[in-house]
Amino acid sequence: MVGVREDGAHAAWLLLAMHSLVDPQWQRECLRLLGEAVQAGEAAEQDWAMLLDRVLLTEGRAQVFGTQLTIEHRTYRPERLYAADSVGVLRSRVGLASMRAYLAARSCAGCAPWPMTPHAGRSRR
Repeated sequence: MVGVREDGAHAAWLLLAMHSLVDPQWQRECLRLLGEAVQAGEAAEQDWAMLLDRVLLTEGRAQVFGTQLTIEHRTYRPERLYAADSVGVLRSRVGLASMRAYLAARSCAGCAPWPMTPHAGRSRR
């Protein structure tokens, strides 16, 4: 992704890396490339943080920034967190909204009762 404008890097992140659960190694490579693009100022650190969380959950590990959500009792909550006590500080370091604001922006009374990530064991179909 190096040499790509930030909007192009965002499109690649969204369409390819975030939705490529079939090949976790390729997703991890996208994470590395996106990290290089962030360092070069060509991609958003928030996109990197979201992809990192997705990669970690795909690998069966806890996420860092709490960007990947699931629904429990019709309420959004972050899926497995590595350090719940420090997630707010970590989110602010990469320019993400507070967890409270992030969850509030995603809540809705009529939402379908499926997880936002495929890691919780249910399909979105």
